[in-house]
Amino acid sequence: MVVGCGADEDSGSPAPSQGASVTTSSLSKEEFIKRAGEACNRARQNTLPELSAYAEKHDDVPQEQMLANALREVFVPVVEQEMAAIKRLGAPSGDEEEIEAILAAQQEGIDRAKRLKRVKSAAEFPGYFDAADEKLLDYGLAGCSRRLS
Repeated sequence: MVVGCGADEDSGSPAPSQGASVTTSSLSKEEFIKRAGEACNRARQNTLPELSAYAEKHDDVPQEQMLANALREVFVPVVEQEMAAIKRLGAPSGDEEEIEAILAAQQEGIDRAKRLKRVKSAAEFPGYFDAADEKLLDYGLAGCSRRLS
């Protein structure tokens, strides 16, 4: 996937947030992965219908602008819900730095997405979270990745 192709970002926005601290939980890594995956599934449950409804409601807005708005107003809140759920779980002992890195990469994607003015295709949405997806997949959190494959 080509990231950013055709997307315009407002460079006047503040720099991405720096990291997010997490507490240590008593969960094993396996239990953490299971619960985080369930939380991500719950957060995403209505994303496609919400994106469709948003597009229908705003069909008078030029498509490139409407897609950027939909990314900010529908897709980003889902990622924020996922991040909040992961943070609430707390990191398995010894994995705090990895979970903090995942959350920081997610926040960077959110910050980039919030600066968008235009997007040529909804297929670009996941590209803003490539760095986070790499970290999610490396940790075993495929259920929270935005990758389709």
